Amino acid sequence: MSSFTTSFPIENRLLAALPRDEYESLLPKLELVRFPRNRILYEAGDALHYAYFPNSGMASLLAITEDGSTIEIGTVGREGYLGAPILHQVGITPYRVTSQIPLTALRIEAKGVSLRSESRMPVARTAAALRSRSGNAVGAGGGLQSHIKGSRGLDSSPTV
Repeated sequence: MSSFTTSFPIENRLLAALPRDEYESLLPKLELVRFPRNRILYEAGDALHYAYFPNSGMASLLAITEDGSTIEIGTVGREGYLGAPILHQVGITPYRVTSQIPLTALRIEAKGVSLRSESRMPVARTAAALRSRSGNAVGAGGGLQSHIKGSRGLDSSPTV
């Protein structure tokens, strides 16, 4: 947990690894949100309006097959973030993202993280540094665990 004083706990390792001044510059843009199990955060093909930094819980990244089945292609917890296409100025997600386990996260509007140069974005720099040190993926695909999952039971009306 970060030693920074805030009105909400910072359990996300990516945010906690930021230098204090860079974290404090993001703080006014962050909002604490909660999602119950099986809530859809992004649908494949959706425009991304927010990036999420999980504090607790787990999100699943799901590829959708031609017949409508889903395949889990990754999971993201408090080690990473959701919304990587935003940092690459794509703005549209290629997969469905759901809360696999009830999720608490800090979210930031896409316009708050979409920059011309990824190297200028504190979170992107920190993710790259953590990736190079650990040799693991950090971000919207960290902790890849591929297996088939059914898509029944998912709530398609996300509320925060």
